[in-house]
Amino acid sequence: MHHPNEKMLPAQEVLQTVGIRSLTTLREMIRRDDFPKPYEITRGKRHWAMSEIQAWLQQRMADQRRED
Repeated sequence: MHHPNEKMLPAQEVLQTVGIRSLTTLREMIRRDDFPKPYEITRGKRHWAMSEIQAWLQQRMADQRRED
């Protein structure tokens, strides 16, 4: 769970941050539970907690290092 004062990222910022080009790809990753789910801040407006995105990136990097 995110902290209430933490920065929340809209989809386009998430795509840029993690290097995903397509919103369709992001949605598919969420559906497969391979990516953090967004929070519905207001009706129809979904944002991701920056800390959860950073944790996901760190985990991906750690997993890749273990595979190398």
